[in-house]
Amino acid sequence: MNESNMIPIDLLSIADMERHPVWKFSNDDHHDTSVYPLNEYPVINTGGVLFTTQIRFANEKLFWAIIGNVHSENVLATEQFLALSIVHNDKKLPLARYFDPTFARLGPESFAKLLNYSVDDVFPISYDISKYVIAPEEITKGKILKEPKQRLSKDELMKMVLRKR
Repeated sequence: MNESNMIPIDLLSIADMERHPVWKFSNDDHHDTSVYPLNEYPVINTGGVLFTTQIRFANEKLFWAIIGNVHSENVLATEQFLALSIVHNDKKLPLARYFDPTFARLGPESFAKLLNYSVDDVFPISYDISKYVIAPEEITKGKILKEPKQRLSKDELMKMVLRKR
């Protein structure tokens, strides 16, 4: 890691995303929300890795996005935990998952509304990170649905999180 290449994640620009599609969180306690570019990909280990790419809404609109929590060996974990933030008006807008505390504010309905779209204009959201990670196609060429195929209980989610450690 080259510390001079570290950027606070909130300051990642579209130009940065275009230049470097794969980023990794710093393990430095002083820079816990900073990332640095990975120049060698595709990656196998996706722990702490973010992918920047254009995503496609159901209405065919493209947005730059940051995708995280990709589990290269676990389709269900990726479906449940995948994190997405899009760039809109030079700001990052995260999509909350059904178990996130911000779901009422940033879940699918609110997310679409903040963008002045209907939820059906936005979902499903398509992404393709197949050039950047070695994983099954269900993971690398995915769709983010308005509702997950399966909602897990809090206990099931916690078991899945603890299994990853």
